[in-house]
Amino acid sequence: MSVQTEGSPARGRVSRWFVGDRWWAGLTLAYLLTRVTAVVAFLVAARDPLSRPRSWRGDEPVDAWRLMHQAWDANWYTIIVEDGYPETLPRGEDGRVWQNPYAFYPLYPMTVRLLSALGHVSTGAAAIALNTVLGLVAVLLMRRLLLAYAPQLASTRPWFLFTAPVAMAAFPAAGVFSANYSEATAMVVLLATLLALQKQRWGWLVVGIVALGLVRPLAVPLGLVILVHFAPKFLAHWRGDGADDPGRRIWTPDLARFVALGMLSVASVLLWPVLVGLLSGEADGLFLTQDAWKRPGGTETTAPFAVLTAQAGSGWLAALWVTGWIGLCLGGALLPANRALGPQLHAWSLGYLVFILATVGVGGSGTRYTLFALTFHTSLAAPVRRGWQAALVVAGLLWFQFDWISTRWSGEGHAP
Repeated sequence: MSVQTEGSPARGRVSRWFVGDRWWAGLTLAYLLTRVTAVVAFLVAARDPLSRPRSWRGDEPVDAWRLMHQAWDANWYTIIVEDGYPETLPRGEDGRVWQNPYAFYPLYPMTVRLLSALGHVSTGAAAIALNTVLGLVAVLLMRRLLLAYAPQLASTRPWFLFTAPVAMAAFPAAGVFSANYSEATAMVVLLATLLALQKQRWGWLVVGIVALGLVRPLAVPLGLVILVHFAPKFLAHWRGDGADDPGRRIWTPDLARFVALGMLSVASVLLWPVLVGLLSGEADGLFLTQDAWKRPGGTETTAPFAVLTAQAGSGWLAALWVTGWIGLCLGGALLPANRALGPQLHAWSLGYLVFILATVGVGGSGTRYTLFALTFHTSLAAPVRRGWQAALVVAGLLWFQFDWISTRWSGEGHAP
Protein backbone atom coordinates (compact mmCIF):
# COMPACT_ATOMS: atom_id res chain seq x y z
CA MET A 1 0.00 0.00 0.00
CA SER A 2 1.40 3.37 -0.92
CA VAL A 3 1.53 6.17 1.63
CA GLN A 4 0.49 9.72 0.89
CA THR A 5 3.29 12.13 1.76
CA GLU A 6 3.38 15.86 2.20
CA GLY A 7 6.20 18.38 1.98
CA SER A 8 9.26 18.44 -0.25
CA PRO A 9 9.96 15.87 -2.98
CA ALA A 10 13.03 14.75 -1.02
CA ARG A 11 10.88 13.99 2.01
CA GLY A 12 8.49 12.06 -0.20
CA ARG A 13 11.33 9.94 -1.55
CA VAL A 14 12.53 9.16 1.97
CA SER A 15 9.02 8.18 3.02
CA ARG A 16 8.68 5.93 -0.01
CA TRP A 17 11.79 3.99 0.96
CA PHE A 18 10.91 3.61 4.63
CA VAL A 19 7.11 3.57 4.90
CA GLY A 20 5.92 3.56 1.29
CA ASP A 21 5.85 0.90 -1.36
CA ARG A 22 9.55 0.13 -0.78
CA TRP A 23 9.22 -0.21 2.98
CA TRP A 24 11.17 -3.47 2.94
CA ALA A 25 14.29 -1.64 1.75
CA GLY A 26 14.10 0.87 4.59
CA LEU A 27 13.56 -1.84 7.17
CA THR A 28 16.50 -3.81 5.80
CA LEU A 29 18.76 -0.76 5.84
CA ALA A 30 17.77 0.12 9.41
CA TYR A 31 18.29 -3.48 10.52
CA LEU A 32 21.78 -3.56 8.98
CA LEU A 33 22.57 -0.38 10.91
CA THR A 34 21.71 -2.20 14.15
CA ARG A 35 24.08 -5.03 13.19
CA VAL A 36 26.91 -2.64 12.36
CA THR A 37 26.41 -1.01 15.76
CA ALA A 38 26.59 -4.40 17.47
CA VAL A 39 29.78 -5.44 15.66
CA VAL A 40 31.46 -2.10 16.47
CA ALA A 41 30.47 -2.60 20.12
CA PHE A 42 32.11 -6.03 20.11
CA LEU A 43 35.24 -4.51 18.58
CA VAL A 44 35.36 -1.91 21.33
CA ALA A 45 34.70 -4.51 24.04
CA ALA A 46 37.55 -6.67 22.71
CA ARG A 47 40.03 -3.85 23.36
CA ASP A 48 39.26 -3.91 27.08
CA PRO A 49 41.55 -6.38 28.94
CA LEU A 50 38.63 -7.21 31.23
CA SER A 51 36.27 -8.04 28.35
CA ARG A 52 36.37 -11.78 28.75
CA PRO A 53 34.40 -14.27 30.84
CA ARG A 54 36.08 -15.08 34.13
CA SER A 55 36.47 -18.69 33.01
CA TRP A 56 38.91 -17.60 30.29
CA ARG A 57 42.39 -17.81 31.81
CA GLY A 58 45.80 -16.98 30.43
CA ASP A 59 47.17 -14.02 28.58
CA GLU A 60 45.95 -14.90 25.11
CA PRO A 61 44.42 -11.94 23.24
CA VAL A 62 40.65 -11.70 23.05
CA ASP A 63 39.22 -10.56 19.73
CA ALA A 64 35.71 -9.50 18.84
CA TRP A 65 35.05 -12.67 16.89
CA ARG A 66 35.76 -14.84 19.92
CA LEU A 67 33.48 -12.71 22.07
CA MET A 68 30.71 -13.12 19.52
CA HIS A 69 30.81 -16.88 19.07
CA GLN A 70 32.44 -18.34 22.19
CA ALA A 71 31.72 -16.15 25.20
CA TRP A 72 29.22 -17.13 27.88
CA ASP A 73 26.28 -19.24 26.61
CA ALA A 74 27.76 -19.20 23.11
CA ASN A 75 30.42 -21.60 24.32
CA TRP A 76 27.76 -24.13 25.29
CA TYR A 77 26.11 -23.85 21.90
CA THR A 78 29.50 -24.43 20.26
CA ILE A 79 29.95 -27.58 22.35
CA ILE A 80 26.52 -28.86 21.31
CA VAL A 81 27.16 -28.16 17.63
CA GLU A 82 30.57 -29.83 17.61
CA ASP A 83 30.12 -32.65 20.15
CA GLY A 84 26.38 -33.06 20.66
CA TYR A 85 24.70 -33.79 23.98
CA PRO A 86 26.36 -36.15 26.49
CA GLU A 87 25.07 -39.68 26.94
CA THR A 88 25.02 -39.30 30.72
CA LEU A 89 24.83 -36.35 33.10
CA PRO A 90 28.32 -35.37 34.32
CA ARG A 91 28.66 -35.54 38.10
CA GLY A 92 31.21 -34.53 40.69
CA GLU A 93 32.52 -36.63 43.55
CA ASP A 94 29.66 -35.40 45.71
CA GLY A 95 27.13 -36.78 43.22
CA ARG A 96 25.80 -33.39 42.19
CA VAL A 97 25.25 -32.81 38.48
CA TRP A 98 27.68 -30.41 36.81
CA GLN A 99 26.77 -27.76 34.31
CA ASN A 100 26.27 -29.42 30.93
CA PRO A 101 24.76 -28.82 27.45
CA TYR A 102 21.31 -30.18 28.34
CA ALA A 103 20.41 -26.78 29.79
CA PHE A 104 20.24 -25.43 26.23
CA TYR A 105 17.37 -26.31 23.93
CA PRO A 106 18.29 -28.13 20.70
CA LEU A 107 16.56 -26.39 17.76
CA TYR A 108 19.07 -23.57 17.42
CA PRO A 109 22.35 -25.53 17.82
CA MET A 110 21.10 -28.35 15.60
CA THR A 111 20.26 -25.80 12.89
CA VAL A 112 23.76 -24.32 13.20
CA ARG A 113 25.22 -27.81 13.00
CA LEU A 114 23.31 -28.51 9.80
CA LEU A 115 24.37 -25.22 8.19
CA SER A 116 27.97 -25.74 9.25
CA ALA A 117 28.01 -29.18 7.65
CA LEU A 118 26.24 -28.11 4.46
CA GLY A 119 28.31 -24.97 3.99
CA HIS A 120 31.62 -26.49 5.14
CA VAL A 121 32.16 -23.51 7.44
CA SER A 122 33.08 -23.16 11.09
CA THR A 123 30.53 -23.24 13.89
CA GLY A 124 31.04 -19.53 14.57
CA ALA A 125 30.58 -18.52 10.94
CA ALA A 126 27.41 -20.59 10.58
CA ALA A 127 25.99 -19.26 13.85
CA ILE A 128 26.64 -15.57 13.17
CA ALA A 129 25.39 -15.83 9.58
CA LEU A 130 22.23 -17.64 10.69
CA ASN A 131 21.45 -15.13 13.44
CA THR A 132 22.09 -12.14 11.20
CA VAL A 133 19.64 -13.45 8.61
CA LEU A 134 17.06 -14.57 11.17
CA GLY A 135 17.22 -11.16 12.86
CA LEU A 136 16.15 -9.58 9.56
CA VAL A 137 13.41 -12.19 9.16
CA ALA A 138 12.18 -11.32 12.66
CA VAL A 139 12.02 -7.62 11.77
CA LEU A 140 9.98 -8.33 8.63
CA LEU A 141 7.73 -10.76 10.52
CA MET A 142 7.16 -8.20 13.25
CA ARG A 143 5.81 -5.71 10.72
CA ARG A 144 3.59 -8.35 9.16
CA LEU A 145 2.29 -9.38 12.59
CA LEU A 146 1.38 -5.80 13.48
CA LEU A 147 -0.45 -5.42 10.17
CA ALA A 148 -2.31 -8.68 10.78
CA TYR A 149 -3.70 -7.29 14.03
CA ALA A 150 -4.26 -3.72 12.82
CA PRO A 151 -4.32 -3.37 8.99
CA GLN A 152 -5.32 0.29 9.23
CA LEU A 153 -1.88 1.18 10.59
CA ALA A 154 -0.47 1.07 7.06
CA SER A 155 -2.35 4.26 6.24
CA THR A 156 -2.85 5.86 9.67
CA ARG A 157 0.50 5.20 11.40
CA PRO A 158 3.10 4.12 8.80
CA TRP A 159 6.08 5.33 10.85
CA PHE A 160 4.86 3.25 13.78
CA LEU A 161 4.99 0.19 11.51
CA PHE A 162 8.60 1.06 10.68
CA THR A 163 9.76 1.98 14.17
CA ALA A 164 8.35 -0.92 16.19
CA PRO A 165 10.20 -3.70 14.29
CA VAL A 166 13.43 -1.67 14.21
CA ALA A 167 13.06 -0.94 17.93
CA MET A 168 13.11 -4.69 18.50
CA ALA A 169 16.38 -5.05 16.54
CA ALA A 170 17.86 -1.96 18.23
CA PHE A 171 16.77 -3.08 21.70
CA PRO A 172 19.87 -3.24 23.95
CA ALA A 173 19.79 -7.01 24.39
CA ALA A 174 19.24 -7.54 20.64
CA GLY A 175 23.02 -7.44 20.45
CA VAL A 176 22.70 -11.22 20.73
CA PHE A 177 21.41 -11.23 17.14
CA SER A 178 25.11 -10.81 16.30
CA ALA A 179 26.32 -13.52 18.67
CA ASN A 180 26.11 -17.29 18.96
CA TYR A 181 22.86 -17.19 20.95
CA SER A 182 19.41 -18.65 20.29
CA GLU A 183 17.34 -15.44 20.58
CA ALA A 184 17.05 -14.76 16.84
CA THR A 185 15.76 -18.28 16.18
CA ALA A 186 13.34 -18.08 19.10
CA MET A 187 12.04 -14.67 18.00
CA VAL A 188 11.30 -15.90 14.47
CA VAL A 189 9.48 -18.97 15.80
CA LEU A 190 7.50 -16.86 18.28
CA LEU A 191 6.43 -14.24 15.73
CA ALA A 192 5.52 -16.89 13.16
CA THR A 193 3.44 -18.74 15.78
CA LEU A 194 1.57 -15.60 16.84
CA LEU A 195 0.96 -14.74 13.18
CA ALA A 196 -0.38 -18.24 12.48
CA LEU A 197 -2.77 -17.90 15.43
CA GLN A 198 -4.09 -14.56 14.21
CA LYS A 199 -4.46 -15.84 10.62
CA GLN A 200 -5.98 -19.10 11.90
CA ARG A 201 -3.47 -21.18 9.98
CA TRP A 202 -3.91 -24.15 12.27
CA GLY A 203 -1.34 -26.44 10.66
CA TRP A 204 1.41 -23.82 10.88
CA LEU A 205 0.31 -23.00 14.41
CA VAL A 206 0.83 -26.62 15.45
CA VAL A 207 4.32 -26.57 13.91
CA GLY A 208 5.09 -23.32 15.70
CA ILE A 209 3.97 -24.53 19.12
CA VAL A 210 6.06 -27.70 18.80
CA ALA A 211 9.07 -25.65 17.63
CA LEU A 212 8.72 -23.36 20.65
CA GLY A 213 9.19 -26.38 22.87
CA LEU A 214 12.54 -27.06 21.19
CA VAL A 215 13.95 -23.54 21.19
CA ARG A 216 12.95 -21.99 24.55
CA PRO A 217 10.19 -22.54 27.17
CA LEU A 218 7.95 -19.95 25.49
CA ALA A 219 4.84 -22.10 25.22
CA VAL A 220 3.97 -21.43 28.88
CA PRO A 221 2.70 -17.84 28.39
CA LEU A 222 1.40 -18.74 24.92
CA GLY A 223 -1.51 -20.50 26.62
CA LEU A 224 -2.80 -17.14 27.85
CA VAL A 225 -2.70 -15.76 24.30
CA ILE A 226 -4.67 -18.74 23.01
CA LEU A 227 -7.29 -18.17 25.70
CA VAL A 228 -7.56 -14.46 24.87
CA HIS A 229 -7.84 -15.30 21.16
CA PHE A 230 -10.74 -17.70 21.61
CA ALA A 231 -12.56 -15.95 24.47
CA PRO A 232 -14.63 -13.59 22.23
CA LYS A 233 -15.74 -16.55 20.12
CA PHE A 234 -16.89 -18.44 23.22
CA LEU A 235 -18.76 -15.42 24.56
CA ALA A 236 -20.47 -14.82 21.23
CA HIS A 237 -21.57 -18.45 21.04
CA TRP A 238 -22.83 -18.63 24.60
CA ARG A 239 -24.75 -15.38 24.12
CA GLY A 240 -26.27 -16.87 20.99
CA ASP A 241 -24.99 -14.15 18.65
CA GLY A 242 -25.91 -15.21 15.14
CA ALA A 243 -27.12 -18.64 16.22
CA ASP A 244 -30.54 -20.09 15.36
CA ASP A 245 -30.69 -21.98 18.61
CA PRO A 246 -28.65 -20.16 21.27
CA GLY A 247 -26.77 -22.45 23.64
CA ARG A 248 -27.79 -25.56 21.68
CA ARG A 249 -24.27 -26.90 21.47
CA ILE A 250 -21.61 -26.82 24.18
CA TRP A 251 -18.92 -28.48 22.09
CA THR A 252 -18.06 -26.19 19.18
CA PRO A 253 -15.22 -26.25 16.63
CA ASP A 254 -13.64 -23.27 18.41
CA LEU A 255 -13.79 -25.02 21.77
CA ALA A 256 -12.29 -28.15 20.22
CA ARG A 257 -9.43 -26.10 18.74
CA PHE A 258 -8.88 -24.32 22.04
CA VAL A 259 -8.67 -27.58 23.99
CA ALA A 260 -6.39 -29.18 21.40
CA LEU A 261 -4.06 -26.17 21.24
CA GLY A 262 -3.98 -25.90 25.02
CA MET A 263 -3.03 -29.55 25.36
CA LEU A 264 -0.41 -29.13 22.65
CA SER A 265 1.07 -26.14 24.50
CA VAL A 266 1.40 -28.24 27.65
CA ALA A 267 3.01 -31.03 25.63
CA SER A 268 5.39 -28.50 24.09
CA VAL A 269 6.50 -27.35 27.54
CA LEU A 270 7.21 -30.96 28.52
CA LEU A 271 8.87 -31.94 25.23
CA TRP A 272 12.47 -31.06 26.03
CA PRO A 273 12.39 -32.30 29.65
CA VAL A 274 11.08 -35.65 28.38
CA LEU A 275 13.72 -35.82 25.65
CA VAL A 276 16.48 -35.00 28.13
CA GLY A 277 15.20 -37.81 30.35
CA LEU A 278 15.31 -40.25 27.45
CA LEU A 279 18.73 -39.12 26.21
CA SER A 280 20.42 -38.97 29.60
CA GLY A 281 18.66 -41.92 31.22
CA GLU A 282 17.43 -39.77 34.13
CA ALA A 283 13.82 -38.64 34.15
CA ASP A 284 14.61 -35.37 35.95
CA GLY A 285 17.80 -34.76 33.99
CA LEU A 286 16.85 -31.28 32.79
CA PHE A 287 15.95 -30.05 36.27
CA LEU A 288 19.13 -31.53 37.77
CA THR A 289 21.07 -29.74 35.05
CA GLN A 290 19.36 -26.43 35.66
CA ASP A 291 20.11 -26.72 39.38
CA ALA A 292 23.82 -26.88 38.51
CA TRP A 293 23.70 -23.20 37.63
CA LYS A 294 23.66 -20.87 40.60
CA ARG A 295 20.23 -19.34 40.46
CA PRO A 296 19.99 -15.54 40.35
CA GLY A 297 19.49 -14.06 43.78
CA GLY A 298 21.41 -16.87 45.49
CA THR A 299 18.42 -19.16 46.03
CA GLU A 300 18.12 -22.81 45.05
CA THR A 301 14.38 -23.17 45.41
CA THR A 302 12.20 -23.41 42.31
CA ALA A 303 9.10 -21.94 43.96
CA PRO A 304 7.48 -19.21 41.83
CA PHE A 305 8.98 -15.74 42.46
CA ALA A 306 11.51 -17.17 44.95
CA VAL A 307 14.41 -15.82 42.87
CA LEU A 308 12.78 -12.42 42.62
CA THR A 309 12.18 -12.41 46.37
CA ALA A 310 15.85 -13.17 47.00
CA GLN A 311 16.93 -10.43 44.60
CA ALA A 312 14.57 -7.82 46.04
CA GLY A 313 15.35 -8.74 49.63
CA SER A 314 11.80 -9.27 50.88
CA GLY A 315 8.42 -10.54 49.78
CA TRP A 316 6.78 -7.14 49.53
CA LEU A 317 9.53 -5.82 47.26
CA ALA A 318 9.06 -8.81 44.99
CA ALA A 319 5.33 -8.09 44.90
CA LEU A 320 6.17 -4.49 44.04
CA TRP A 321 8.28 -5.64 41.09
CA VAL A 322 5.47 -7.82 39.75
CA THR A 323 2.94 -5.01 40.21
CA GLY A 324 5.26 -2.56 38.47
CA TRP A 325 5.75 -4.79 35.44
CA ILE A 326 2.03 -5.45 35.17
CA GLY A 327 1.35 -1.72 35.45
CA LEU A 328 3.92 -1.04 32.73
CA CYS A 329 2.26 -3.55 30.40
CA LEU A 330 -1.23 -2.25 31.11
CA GLY A 331 -0.05 1.33 30.69
CA GLY A 332 1.47 0.50 27.32
CA ALA A 333 -1.83 -1.04 26.25
CA LEU A 334 -3.51 2.36 26.71
CA LEU A 335 -1.30 4.09 24.14
CA PRO A 336 -3.32 4.85 20.97
CA ALA A 337 -1.13 2.87 18.56
CA ASN A 338 -1.01 -0.06 20.97
CA ARG A 339 -4.78 -0.09 21.50
CA ALA A 340 -5.23 -0.76 17.81
CA LEU A 341 -3.28 -4.01 18.13
CA GLY A 342 -5.96 -5.75 20.16
CA PRO A 343 -5.56 -7.82 23.33
CA GLN A 344 -3.53 -10.80 22.10
CA LEU A 345 -0.12 -9.14 21.89
CA HIS A 346 -0.67 -7.45 25.24
CA ALA A 347 -1.67 -10.79 26.75
CA TRP A 348 1.55 -12.30 25.41
CA SER A 349 3.80 -9.60 26.87
CA LEU A 350 2.01 -9.58 30.21
CA GLY A 351 2.00 -13.37 30.54
CA TYR A 352 5.59 -13.65 29.40
CA LEU A 353 6.94 -11.01 31.81
CA VAL A 354 5.11 -12.54 34.78
CA PHE A 355 6.55 -15.92 33.74
CA ILE A 356 10.08 -14.46 33.64
CA LEU A 357 9.66 -12.76 37.01
CA ALA A 358 8.39 -16.04 38.48
CA THR A 359 11.31 -18.09 37.18
CA VAL A 360 14.49 -16.03 36.74
CA GLY A 361 13.72 -12.67 38.32
CA VAL A 362 15.25 -9.40 37.16
CA GLY A 363 19.00 -9.96 37.47
CA GLY A 364 21.63 -11.65 35.36
CA SER A 365 20.11 -12.29 31.95
CA GLY A 366 16.87 -10.45 32.71
CA THR A 367 17.48 -7.73 30.11
CA ARG A 368 18.01 -10.33 27.41
CA TYR A 369 14.85 -12.17 28.37
CA THR A 370 12.72 -9.03 28.09
CA LEU A 371 13.59 -8.89 24.39
CA PHE A 372 10.55 -11.14 23.80
CA ALA A 373 8.11 -8.72 25.46
CA LEU A 374 6.84 -7.42 22.13
CA THR A 375 4.74 -4.54 23.44
CA PHE A 376 7.87 -2.98 24.94
CA HIS A 377 8.97 -2.29 21.37
CA THR A 378 5.57 -1.14 20.20
CA SER A 379 5.30 1.19 23.20
CA LEU A 380 8.60 2.84 22.26
CA ALA A 381 7.25 3.32 18.74
CA ALA A 382 3.76 4.43 19.79
CA PRO A 383 4.49 8.21 19.92
CA VAL A 384 6.26 8.18 16.52
CA ARG A 385 4.44 9.95 13.69
CA ARG A 386 7.32 11.42 11.68
CA GLY A 387 10.58 10.17 10.27
CA TRP A 388 12.74 12.35 12.53
CA GLN A 389 10.96 10.95 15.57
CA ALA A 390 11.68 7.41 14.37
CA ALA A 391 15.34 8.37 13.90
CA LEU A 392 15.55 9.69 17.48
CA VAL A 393 14.02 6.55 18.97
CA VAL A 394 16.28 4.22 16.98
CA ALA A 395 19.40 6.29 17.69
CA GLY A 396 18.69 6.26 21.42
CA LEU A 397 18.17 2.51 21.45
CA LEU A 398 21.35 1.92 19.45
CA TRP A 399 23.31 3.87 22.04
CA PHE A 400 21.96 1.63 24.78
CA GLN A 401 22.66 -1.47 22.66
CA PHE A 402 26.27 -0.34 22.21
CA ASP A 403 26.60 0.20 25.96
CA TRP A 404 24.91 -3.11 26.81
CA ILE A 405 27.27 -5.13 24.60
CA SER A 406 30.40 -3.37 25.81
CA THR A 407 29.48 -3.93 29.48
CA ARG A 408 27.65 -7.27 29.46
CA TRP A 409 30.41 -9.09 27.64
CA SER A 410 32.94 -7.78 30.15
CA GLY A 411 34.36 -10.17 32.67
CA GLU A 412 33.55 -7.63 35.37
CA GLY A 413 29.87 -7.59 34.47
CA HIS A 414 27.11 -10.17 34.62
CA ALA A 415 26.58 -12.79 31.95
CA PRO A 416 24.53 -11.35 29.09
